[in-house]
Amino acid sequence: MSRTSVFLLVLLVLVIGLVAGVFSLYTKNSSLETELDRINERLEETEQQLREARFQVRLGELRDLSARLYWQVNRNNFDTAGEISTRYFDALRRLSDSVPGSELASSLEELLARRDEVTARLARADSGVGSMIEQIFVQTHNATAEAQLPAEAAER
Repeated sequence: MSRTSVFLLVLLVLVIGLVAGVFSLYTKNSSLETELDRINERLEETEQQLREARFQVRLGELRDLSARLYWQVNRNNFDTAGEISTRYFDALRRLSDSVPGSELASSLEELLARRDEVTARLARADSGVGSMIEQIFVQTHNATAEAQLPAEAAER
């Protein structure tokens, strides 16, 4: 074989090796991109589940505060009830603001409308506030029991 033939043969083997290497990297890259897409989809699903779980925790905390408020009023612990009332209505406001325009938000706004009266009656240690707090307790549980994170809020 002549030197030219050997050179061309070596060059041909190198080009074939290079093409094979590039093809191998291309298929590996495609496989990795597909895997990355699947991982991103699972991540989005997991993030949505996490948002829903956090929302349910907030609802549970609100129900807990309404129960604690009801309990303290029934025990005539108006000072403690006043502190819990403040936390309850603040949590109610934050939750309502996080789901604007939803059915849940309108239910929470109805509860928020009672804030001033509840605060004043607790400050006076008015034992008649108990029936109002009982209504708030029941309405809080009814409004939040089956509530789901609205789609608009879930996308945030």
